[in-house]
Amino acid sequence: MFDRDLKETALFFYQALITHLPQIVYALVILVLGWWLAKLIGRLLSVMMKRRAVDLTVALFISRFIYIAIITFTILAALAQVGVQTNSVVALLGASFLAIGLALRNALSNLASGILLIAFRPPFKVGHVIEVAGQIGMVKEVQFLYTIIQNFENKMIAVPNSTLMSATVIDYWAEVYRVTDVSVVITYDADLLAAKAILLEVAQKQPGILKEPKPFVAVNGLKEAGVSIFARVAINNAIYDETGWAFLEAIKLAFDANNIKIAHRSLVKISD
Repeated sequence: MFDRDLKETALFFYQALITHLPQIVYALVILVLGWWLAKLIGRLLSVMMKRRAVDLTVALFISRFIYIAIITFTILAALAQVGVQTNSVVALLGASFLAIGLALRNALSNLASGILLIAFRPPFKVGHVIEVAGQIGMVKEVQFLYTIIQNFENKMIAVPNSTLMSATVIDYWAEVYRVTDVSVVITYDADLLAAKAILLEVAQKQPGILKEPKPFVAVNGLKEAGVSIFARVAINNAIYDETGWAFLEAIKLAFDANNIKIAHRSLVKISD
């Protein structure tokens, strides 16, 4: 009895498969063509937006959105081909998204923030170094829910888009160069004018420090430990850290060579 029922079930599915085989094949063809079309349109959009100098952040977001939209319509078309009532599927998806949306309000907030970021142009670009919510790193991609940044320890950090919309964002690479102050405290018995001249000369000769705007040296404080002087310099963003570190080393070596003493326990630093 069981064997007969099993055979009848297998025969029913076999006949159904044979009957609907053309529709199944067409559905598979639609899926393959849809996937291929989504890839092709994505590449074409990237080329077009690159030629029109569209911001990379916007281009990546639009390409991803178009790809997902085409894949979604392809799946619906494939389901319709095999006889599934897509109206019911769409209604079911709508109801599901509504229920999910109520449970994932934070995710929807991030999604809306991501769309707003792109629509009104983000205050940064892909490839820029930014600081937000205590995190510093290079922007890799603006996704639907999160913006991915890579910090200097090579860690990937996902920052919610809603945070980017509400928090203060510092774009360190908004301009080609960054102006920074390098401060040093010398002892009171050191030759102040000589120290200023040496500091300016080192700044002017240091590779990586721009000639314009010109380096500037001045006294910015009389402290308990000694006289505080600083050099205000402009450094290209692409080599900011390396130039700053090399500048500090060059200051120390130049002061040592000219018998300019740095005050004991004073702090020589580069401002952010």
